[in-house]
Amino acid sequence: MSNLENNLINPTAREDFLALLKEKIYRGDIRENLLLVREIDRDLDQLSPSAKAIFSAEFSELYYLLKWRALPSLRSEQVLDLVSNHLAVVRKLSLIDEPIIDLAEAIRGFMVTVIDFEERDQLKIAFRGCLLNNKEIISPSLKLKTIGDWLKDVSSKADPYLKDALKKNEYYISDQNFKSLAKLEQDLLKSIFSLYNYCFYSSQSVEGLDELLTVVDDQDGKIKILNRGVLEDTGLISMSSDEEEYNEEEPLAEETTIKSNTQATDLTNLYQQTLNSIIAKYKIVENLSLWENKTPLELINALETSSRGEIILPALVTLIKNNKDLAILTTNTALQRSLALANGDLTGILKALFTRAGLNDQEGIVMAIRLSQDNKSLSGLAYGDLKSGAFHWR
Repeated sequence: MSNLENNLINPTAREDFLALLKEKIYRGDIRENLLLVREIDRDLDQLSPSAKAIFSAEFSELYYLLKWRALPSLRSEQVLDLVSNHLAVVRKLSLIDEPIIDLAEAIRGFMVTVIDFEERDQLKIAFRGCLLNNKEIISPSLKLKTIGDWLKDVSSKADPYLKDALKKNEYYISDQNFKSLAKLEQDLLKSIFSLYNYCFYSSQSVEGLDELLTVVDDQDGKIKILNRGVLEDTGLISMSSDEEEYNEEEPLAEETTIKSNTQATDLTNLYQQTLNSIIAKYKIVENLSLWENKTPLELINALETSSRGEIILPALVTLIKNNKDLAILTTNTALQRSLALANGDLTGILKALFTRAGLNDQEGIVMAIRLSQDNKSLSGLAYGDLKSGAFHWR
């Protein structure tokens, strides 16, 4: 008898399993949730008819909620299935957790783990189709019943791409069908509409870049986030000490704002072009599959012994994505000796590995920014400078 079978058939084990799922959904991290999803998937098809019935009746919704919580680490086909068939289940999260999940942000968290920009665009097109064909029922008593029905309706009345905020707001305020829904259903549909809109922007465009880039704004010397072509304040001061002091009472000229927007576009383009060049030159996408099932020690050994970018870069991407605690890098004395380093400074290790792989300084910084999307331990190691139009180590 499998663990899953026992957890479903045995009443005591069933209560414990239910408590475990709820704990992971509301408090577990992405890696823990992924491991539990894999454990369930391993045994799911082998369940007895009676265990399958229990799973379907009592655990199916929790299983899909767990998948939503593990989203950044799921495979593309799993995410497509969630968007096609299991969107409505996220309403359950809002009953205990925060307001309805921001589906566009959730999917973006997955998209940044997809290293190939062209694959991201293909996924966005597929997501749009999944949403339009989604048959999940939101409003059984209305003519507009399914998620697909609602998307087609709002697209015909507001804007085919759902880009016009004013027309969407008019729809929310004046459409009688929408107004008749409970607030939870309204919030879910708004989140779905935002996801649909998000999927119209190419990841190879300034507005569609999925990564959040940390930049220093030359207008006021403050740290900002470049989010899909828009500079957002963080309230933090500059990373460098030689920036001019900013006078908050002095208004910024309109022409300077326009200049900053142009610089933001240029910096985004530089990031995309540099990353695309690295991916193509070192065949990272093609080589990732060779490393995805390797142990951390096998990945570290590849970093120690190889001088080829085609090996170092995909091995490093895999290691950083799958190991949130990067002590595996900073405490490995053998790796540091091979890199001629005296201590376990993370920035120093990355610089040395990128140099060994054949990257120049700008390429190494862009690669570090890309890796920080997979592992927050790398956040803040590098930033973009709008004034110089270049990227820098912090």
